[in-house]
Amino acid sequence: MAMNLWEAAGMWSDKPSPDLRLSRRRWLAWGAAVPMLPACVVPPSHEPDAAPATRTAGASLNGSPWSRAHQLPTGLGPWIHRTFPNRQPVHYEPVPDWHGRPALKATAAGANSLIHLAVRRPIDPGTRWAFGWWAQALNPQADITDPQRNDVVLRWTLSFDGDRSSFTRRDHTLSELAQLLTGEPLPHATLMYVWDPRHPVGSVLPHPHTSRIRHLVVQSGEDGLGRWNEHERDLHADFQVAFGERPGSLLGVGAFTNSNNTAHRSEGWYGPVTLV
Repeated sequence: MAMNLWEAAGMWSDKPSPDLRLSRRRWLAWGAAVPMLPACVVPPSHEPDAAPATRTAGASLNGSPWSRAHQLPTGLGPWIHRTFPNRQPVHYEPVPDWHGRPALKATAAGANSLIHLAVRRPIDPGTRWAFGWWAQALNPQADITDPQRNDVVLRWTLSFDGDRSSFTRRDHTLSELAQLLTGEPLPHATLMYVWDPRHPVGSVLPHPHTSRIRHLVVQSGEDGLGRWNEHERDLHADFQVAFGERPGSLLGVGAFTNSNNTAHRSEGWYGPVTLV
Protein backbone atom coordinates (compact mmCIF):
# COMPACT_ATOMS: atom_id res chain seq x y z
CA MET A 1 0.00 0.00 0.00
CA ALA A 2 1.31 3.46 -0.87
CA MET A 3 2.22 5.68 2.04
CA ASN A 4 0.12 8.70 2.88
CA LEU A 5 2.06 11.76 1.76
CA TRP A 6 2.00 13.42 5.17
CA GLU A 7 3.06 10.19 6.87
CA ALA A 8 5.94 9.92 4.43
CA ALA A 9 6.87 13.56 4.85
CA GLY A 10 8.41 13.00 8.25
CA MET A 11 11.05 10.66 6.91
CA TRP A 12 14.21 12.60 6.14
CA SER A 13 15.91 9.38 7.15
CA ASP A 14 14.24 5.97 7.25
CA LYS A 15 12.71 6.72 10.67
CA PRO A 16 9.67 9.01 10.94
CA SER A 17 9.94 12.08 13.12
CA PRO A 18 7.48 12.40 16.05
CA ASP A 19 7.58 16.20 15.76
CA LEU A 20 4.85 17.34 13.33
CA ARG A 21 6.36 20.79 12.95
CA LEU A 22 9.69 19.22 12.05
CA SER A 23 7.88 16.88 9.68
CA ARG A 24 6.28 19.84 7.94
CA ARG A 25 9.68 21.48 7.51
CA ARG A 26 11.08 18.26 6.13
CA TRP A 27 8.12 17.93 3.76
CA LEU A 28 8.84 21.43 2.47
CA ALA A 29 12.50 20.52 2.07
CA TRP A 30 11.52 17.47 0.03
CA GLY A 31 9.16 19.66 -2.01
CA ALA A 32 12.05 21.98 -2.78
CA ALA A 33 14.19 19.00 -3.76
CA VAL A 34 11.80 17.56 -6.34
CA PRO A 35 12.36 20.29 -8.96
CA MET A 36 16.08 19.52 -8.66
CA LEU A 37 15.36 16.04 -10.07
CA PRO A 38 13.47 16.81 -13.29
CA ALA A 39 15.49 14.57 -15.55
CA CYS A 40 14.50 11.42 -13.70
CA VAL A 41 10.79 11.94 -14.40
CA VAL A 42 9.30 10.76 -17.71
CA PRO A 43 7.25 13.80 -18.71
CA PRO A 44 3.88 13.89 -20.44
CA SER A 45 3.27 15.94 -23.57
CA HIS A 46 3.72 19.68 -23.36
CA GLU A 47 0.74 21.45 -21.82
CA PRO A 48 -1.28 23.54 -24.33
CA ASP A 49 -1.17 26.59 -22.08
CA ALA A 50 2.62 26.51 -21.70
CA ALA A 51 4.55 29.75 -22.04
CA PRO A 52 4.86 30.90 -25.69
CA ALA A 53 8.68 30.82 -25.50
CA THR A 54 8.53 27.17 -24.48
CA ARG A 55 6.12 26.26 -27.27
CA THR A 56 8.35 28.01 -29.80
CA ALA A 57 11.43 26.13 -28.58
CA GLY A 58 9.65 22.81 -28.99
CA ALA A 59 8.35 23.67 -32.45
CA SER A 60 11.77 24.75 -33.72
CA LEU A 61 13.57 21.76 -32.21
CA ASN A 62 11.58 18.92 -33.76
CA GLY A 63 12.39 18.75 -37.45
CA SER A 64 15.68 20.60 -36.95
CA PRO A 65 18.93 19.22 -38.42
CA TRP A 66 19.91 18.17 -34.88
CA SER A 67 16.73 16.13 -34.30
CA ARG A 68 17.01 14.51 -37.75
CA ALA A 69 20.64 13.47 -37.23
CA HIS A 70 20.02 11.05 -34.34
CA GLN A 71 20.26 7.30 -34.81
CA LEU A 72 17.39 6.15 -32.63
CA PRO A 73 14.64 3.50 -32.75
CA THR A 74 11.88 4.41 -35.17
CA GLY A 75 8.41 5.55 -34.14
CA LEU A 76 9.44 7.75 -31.20
CA GLY A 77 7.48 10.84 -30.22
CA PRO A 78 8.72 14.43 -30.27
CA TRP A 79 11.42 15.97 -28.12
CA ILE A 80 9.74 17.92 -25.31
CA HIS A 81 11.07 20.91 -23.37
CA ARG A 82 10.32 20.03 -19.75
CA THR A 83 10.06 23.14 -17.56
CA PHE A 84 9.09 23.51 -13.90
CA PRO A 85 7.12 25.98 -11.78
CA ASN A 86 9.19 28.69 -10.11
CA ARG A 87 12.27 27.69 -12.12
CA GLN A 88 13.85 29.77 -14.87
CA PRO A 89 14.05 27.50 -17.95
CA VAL A 90 17.28 26.81 -19.79
CA HIS A 91 17.35 28.24 -23.31
CA TYR A 92 17.73 25.31 -25.71
CA GLU A 93 18.33 26.23 -29.34
CA PRO A 94 19.04 23.92 -32.30
CA VAL A 95 22.09 25.06 -34.27
CA PRO A 96 22.33 23.79 -37.88
CA ASP A 97 26.14 23.70 -37.89
CA TRP A 98 28.40 23.97 -34.87
CA HIS A 99 31.98 23.21 -35.91
CA GLY A 100 30.96 20.67 -38.48
CA ARG A 101 27.77 19.12 -37.11
CA PRO A 102 24.24 20.01 -36.00
CA ALA A 103 23.94 20.70 -32.28
CA LEU A 104 21.57 21.62 -29.50
CA LYS A 105 22.91 24.68 -27.67
CA ALA A 106 22.00 24.99 -23.99
CA THR A 107 22.36 28.34 -22.22
CA ALA A 108 21.64 28.42 -18.48
CA ALA A 109 21.84 31.47 -16.22
CA GLY A 110 20.41 30.38 -12.89
CA ALA A 111 18.15 28.03 -14.87
CA ASN A 112 16.90 24.44 -14.73
CA SER A 113 15.04 22.47 -17.43
CA LEU A 114 15.67 19.70 -19.93
CA ILE A 115 14.89 18.43 -23.41
CA HIS A 116 13.35 14.97 -23.14
CA LEU A 117 12.42 12.12 -25.47
CA ALA A 118 10.25 9.20 -24.36
CA VAL A 119 11.77 5.84 -25.34
CA ARG A 120 10.31 2.40 -24.63
CA ARG A 121 12.98 -0.16 -25.37
CA PRO A 122 14.57 -3.18 -23.60
CA ILE A 123 18.30 -2.87 -23.00
CA ASP A 124 20.20 -5.97 -24.01
CA PRO A 125 23.90 -6.69 -23.38
CA GLY A 126 25.98 -4.72 -25.84
CA THR A 127 23.40 -1.97 -26.42
CA ARG A 128 25.40 0.99 -27.72
CA TRP A 129 24.79 4.53 -26.46
CA ALA A 130 26.95 7.14 -28.23
CA PHE A 131 27.03 10.92 -28.06
CA GLY A 132 29.24 13.94 -28.54
CA TRP A 133 29.33 17.27 -26.75
CA TRP A 134 31.18 20.57 -26.73
CA ALA A 135 31.90 23.12 -23.98
CA GLN A 136 33.93 26.32 -23.93
CA ALA A 137 34.11 26.29 -20.12
CA LEU A 138 32.84 24.30 -17.15
CA ASN A 139 31.16 25.62 -14.00
CA PRO A 140 33.99 26.03 -11.45
CA GLN A 141 31.51 26.43 -8.58
CA ALA A 142 29.68 23.17 -9.22
CA ASP A 143 29.96 19.96 -7.22
CA ILE A 144 27.55 17.24 -8.24
CA THR A 145 27.68 15.65 -4.77
CA ASP A 146 26.66 18.87 -2.98
CA PRO A 147 22.88 19.64 -3.06
CA GLN A 148 23.69 23.36 -2.89
CA ARG A 149 26.01 23.21 -5.92
CA ASN A 150 24.52 20.36 -7.96
CA ASP A 151 24.86 22.03 -11.38
CA VAL A 152 26.13 20.49 -14.62
CA VAL A 153 27.05 22.12 -17.93
CA LEU A 154 26.58 18.92 -20.00
CA ARG A 155 24.66 15.83 -18.98
CA TRP A 156 22.66 13.09 -20.67
CA THR A 157 20.06 11.45 -18.46
CA LEU A 158 18.47 8.03 -19.09
CA SER A 159 15.58 6.68 -17.02
CA PHE A 160 14.72 2.99 -16.60
CA ASP A 161 11.81 0.81 -15.57
CA GLY A 162 12.28 -1.88 -12.94
CA ASP A 163 11.17 -3.39 -9.65
CA ARG A 164 10.23 -0.49 -7.39
CA SER A 165 10.01 -2.81 -4.36
CA SER A 166 13.70 -2.03 -3.83
CA PHE A 167 12.83 1.61 -3.02
CA THR A 168 13.69 2.79 0.47
CA ARG A 169 11.14 4.77 2.46
CA ARG A 170 13.03 7.91 1.44
CA ASP A 171 12.70 6.94 -2.24
CA HIS A 172 8.96 6.38 -1.83
CA THR A 173 8.68 9.80 -0.19
CA LEU A 174 10.46 11.49 -3.06
CA SER A 175 8.45 9.52 -5.63
CA GLU A 176 5.14 10.60 -4.07
CA LEU A 177 6.27 14.21 -4.01
CA ALA A 178 7.40 13.96 -7.63
CA GLN A 179 3.96 12.56 -8.48
CA LEU A 180 2.31 15.43 -6.61
CA LEU A 181 4.38 18.21 -8.17
CA THR A 182 5.05 16.90 -11.70
CA GLY A 183 2.32 14.31 -12.29
CA GLU A 184 4.86 11.51 -12.76
CA PRO A 185 6.49 9.18 -10.18
CA LEU A 186 10.20 8.61 -9.75
CA PRO A 187 11.40 5.90 -12.18
CA HIS A 188 13.05 2.77 -10.85
CA ALA A 189 16.49 4.12 -11.80
CA THR A 190 18.08 7.02 -13.63
CA LEU A 191 21.62 6.98 -15.02
CA MET A 192 23.23 10.33 -15.83
CA TYR A 193 26.34 10.71 -18.00
CA VAL A 194 28.19 13.89 -17.01
CA TRP A 195 31.19 16.05 -17.84
CA ASP A 196 32.35 17.02 -14.37
CA PRO A 197 34.85 19.72 -13.36
CA ARG A 198 36.35 17.86 -10.38
CA HIS A 199 35.56 14.14 -10.03
CA PRO A 200 37.67 11.63 -12.01
CA VAL A 201 36.46 9.68 -15.02
CA GLY A 202 34.75 6.46 -13.99
CA SER A 203 33.34 7.87 -10.76
CA VAL A 204 29.81 6.70 -9.92
CA LEU A 205 28.20 9.36 -7.76
CA PRO A 206 24.73 9.05 -6.16
CA HIS A 207 22.39 12.00 -6.32
CA PRO A 208 22.33 13.98 -3.04
CA HIS A 209 18.61 13.21 -2.52
CA THR A 210 18.16 9.60 -3.68
CA SER A 211 20.23 6.53 -4.50
CA ARG A 212 17.90 5.79 -7.43
CA ILE A 213 19.80 8.39 -9.46
CA ARG A 214 23.49 7.78 -10.22
CA HIS A 215 25.93 10.03 -12.09
CA LEU A 216 28.61 8.37 -14.19
CA VAL A 217 31.52 10.70 -14.93
CA VAL A 218 32.67 10.06 -18.51
CA GLN A 219 34.74 13.24 -18.87
CA SER A 220 36.51 15.31 -16.22
CA GLY A 221 38.28 18.64 -16.00
CA GLU A 222 39.25 21.09 -18.72
CA ASP A 223 40.80 18.63 -21.17
CA GLY A 224 38.62 18.69 -24.25
CA LEU A 225 37.28 22.23 -23.94
CA GLY A 226 36.73 24.04 -27.22
CA ARG A 227 36.24 20.93 -29.36
CA TRP A 228 33.87 18.05 -29.93
CA ASN A 229 34.31 15.11 -27.54
CA GLU A 230 32.97 11.69 -28.52
CA HIS A 231 31.73 9.01 -26.12
CA GLU A 232 30.56 5.49 -26.98
CA ARG A 233 29.21 3.42 -24.11
CA ASP A 234 27.86 -0.07 -23.45
CA LEU A 235 24.61 1.00 -21.79
CA HIS A 236 23.86 -2.41 -20.28
CA ALA A 237 27.32 -2.64 -18.72
CA ASP A 238 27.26 0.95 -17.44
CA PHE A 239 23.94 0.38 -15.71
CA GLN A 240 25.26 -2.73 -13.99
CA VAL A 241 28.33 -0.84 -12.78
CA ALA A 242 26.23 2.05 -11.47
CA PHE A 243 23.38 0.08 -9.85
CA GLY A 244 24.69 -3.46 -9.38
CA GLU A 245 21.79 -5.02 -11.29
CA ARG A 246 20.59 -5.65 -14.83
CA PRO A 247 18.70 -2.75 -16.43
CA GLY A 248 14.99 -2.80 -17.09
CA SER A 249 13.50 -1.18 -20.17
CA LEU A 250 14.71 2.28 -21.09
CA LEU A 251 11.92 4.83 -20.55
CA GLY A 252 13.47 8.05 -21.82
CA VAL A 253 16.56 10.12 -22.57
CA GLY A 254 17.18 13.79 -21.94
CA ALA A 255 19.71 16.58 -22.43
CA PHE A 256 19.87 18.30 -19.06
CA THR A 257 21.89 21.45 -18.33
CA ASN A 258 21.30 23.40 -15.12
CA SER A 259 22.80 26.27 -13.11
CA ASN A 260 19.96 27.08 -10.71
CA ASN A 261 22.04 26.27 -7.62
CA THR A 262 25.13 28.38 -8.32
CA ALA A 263 23.53 30.97 -10.66
CA HIS A 264 26.57 30.52 -12.91
CA ARG A 265 26.11 31.25 -16.62
CA SER A 266 26.77 28.00 -18.50
CA GLU A 267 26.80 27.12 -22.18
CA GLY A 268 27.09 23.68 -23.74
CA TRP A 269 26.41 22.03 -27.09
CA TYR A 270 24.90 18.54 -27.46
CA GLY A 271 25.57 16.60 -30.65
CA PRO A 272 23.25 13.94 -32.13
CA VAL A 273 23.03 10.63 -30.26
CA THR A 274 23.01 6.96 -31.23
CA LEU A 275 21.10 4.15 -29.50
CA VAL A 276 21.42 0.75 -31.17
